[in-house]
This record gives sequence, C-alpha cells and structure tokens, in this order.
Amino acid sequence: MAAQDKAAQGKPDKARQAEPAVMPKARRGAPPPDGTESPALSLMARPGDGGIGARQVAILAADGVAGASIAAVRAALLEAGAVPTVIGPQLGPVATSDGAECLAEGSFENSPAGLFDAVVLPDGEAGVALLAGLCQAREFVVNLYRHGKTILAIGASETLLGMADISTSLASGEPDPGVIVGHGSRIDPDLREFIAAIGRHRHAAREVRPPAV
Repeated sequence: MAAQDKAAQGKPDKARQAEPAVMPKARRGAPPPDGTESPALSLMARPGDGGIGARQVAILAADGVAGASIAAVRAALLEAGAVPTVIGPQLGPVATSDGAECLAEGSFENSPAGLFDAVVLPDGEAGVALLAGLCQAREFVVNLYRHGKTILAIGASETLLGMADISTSLASGEPDPGVIVGHGSRIDPDLREFIAAIGRHRHAAREVRPPAV
C-alpha cells in the first residue's frame, strides 16, 4: 500500500489541472435605468434663496474664549434666522477672557457634529488652548469639514484648523469658500462671508482631499 501511495503522489492530478473556460459576460454595457430622472428628487431642483433660516450653527467655547466675538456672532446669526448654539466641554457658564456673559447650551457629549450645518471657532488664546487639548473638539470640527459644512475660525482659533489638518484651500489650489478665517477686530465682513457660505449648504469640492484620520 505504501508503494501504491507513493506512485499516486508522483502522478499529476488531471482533475485539478483542468480549469473551466471563462464564462462570457452576462451583458455588454450598463443596463438601462429602471425609471426616468425625477427633478423633484434632485438635490439641485430647489436650491433655495440662499438664506440660512433655521440652519443650526455650533459655536465652540471653553474657559478663556473672547465672549464679545461670540456675542457678535450670535447676534448676526439670529438676525439672519439661523439657530446658534454654544457648545462647550460641559453645560453651563463659560468664563470668558473679557468678562462677557457666555453660556454653553450643549456639550460635545450630547450635541454631536452631525446636528449642525456650520461651526464657529472663537477667538481667545486661553480658550483656544483648552479646545486644542480636547479630542472631542478636534473630532467635531473634522466631522463638519468632511461633510462639506462651513467653518469660521476667528483670530487665535486659526491654529485649530492646522491641528485638525484642515486647509483653507481646495485641492485645485483655489480658496475654499467654506473655510473662513476671521479677525476679531473686523468681524462684520467675515460674518457676512460666513453667512453667505452657509447659504450654499455644502461645499462638495473639498471631498477630494479629506483631513487625515
């Protein structure tokens, strides 16, 4: 039996050597669509009037932020019909660098980025430093950027963009219209640009270069 087994091992397996012929393609070209295009289902069918009524805008805050800039942003957004919400590490009062009153109405735990159409990163070096040390804050900003939402970084918070690997330019080299760097000393023009960018809802051109995970 041992000799027969050795002889069998030396012979090629014809069944295993024979491969089936390649089957022909089921069809040539793409199948026809099941239905016709429906303008009513198109995202571009009703582009709107460019307003930001009822748009949800997050304003990140932590102890040490500039309260005056947050107040200016809130007032402008409310006048435009948007719904601004201050988001902090926890609910409750935020100790601002200029003594202006600020209250965090949501936290990173109970108000995820997916609920918002845009985000404002405040001025104030101490507050920005606290936000920079929170992984939840970085994740919040990155998620809005990945979904094509509008971002306004005021003053010192421009450093948060770099930490989140967010560029102010598109892959084409052109400026990203949805990433705005503002200056606390002349916030009004930046707010007008920010509000106009929110009115576009999404900035799909940036999807070719998402930030690193």
